[in-house]
Amino acid sequence: MGKCIYVYCVAQEPFHLIEQGVFKADLHSLEHHGLRVLARTVSADDFLETKFQENVKNIQWLKHWALEHHEILAALVGVVTFLPFKFATVFHSEKNVVAMLDKHEVAMKEQLRKLSGKLEYGVKAWADDEAVRGYVTKVSPEVKAFDKEISISSPGKAFFLKKKRDITLEHEAQSFFEKHVRESMLCLASHTRENSLPAREMANGEGKNGLKADFLVEHPEKEIFLHELEAKKRSLRACGIHLECTGPWPPYNFADFSVQ
Repeated sequence: MGKCIYVYCVAQEPFHLIEQGVFKADLHSLEHHGLRVLARTVSADDFLETKFQENVKNIQWLKHWALEHHEILAALVGVVTFLPFKFATVFHSEKNVVAMLDKHEVAMKEQLRKLSGKLEYGVKAWADDEAVRGYVTKVSPEVKAFDKEISISSPGKAFFLKKKRDITLEHEAQSFFEKHVRESMLCLASHTRENSLPAREMANGEGKNGLKADFLVEHPEKEIFLHELEAKKRSLRACGIHLECTGPWPPYNFADFSVQ
């Protein structure tokens, strides 16, 4: 059974958490030209070529390795500045790892300088559809005009007006949600170094659509960013829009780097 080198991330600072016994896995550090790779020796049967393609179809195997990969990187957040490697990035030998560091040394060090002293946060926005529609009903002149006309119309005419009113309300509610979320995201972005704006569409576990943005926040701006986020959460909650902040995360969205 052969062996290969699984790499988790690269940094310029020492990985003192190894010596402190924080990690469950048997990790070690490979150093070359001022760069340090957090690595582990694993079985080639798990990660190389066709074997890996078979293993990823095994949910339990994938869950174990993917979760461990994330947990190891998450433990480093705020401790060292690092570039995360993609899940299951492996090399045949330490010599190949060193060759990779030689090839990408300049790009890696530049990326590490960009990320130094910064944290990644994700902000998701969800709508309580009924609450948003209720709020828009109270403030929309067009919906109010429909309601007034419906109240004085014959049953037949009121029926068709109601259909038009519902279509208008649905459209305005969606526009209201997107407008206020994007405005809030832009406000949050003013307290960050980088961001993924405009917010991108996503779906939650219940199949409801929402918007998500990622932010790279400098340490001195962290408290201001989070304070502003809480203010936005309170104001949007009143009209049926909910914000959820997660993080800090490994810089998955701002480490613009690939070893390929």
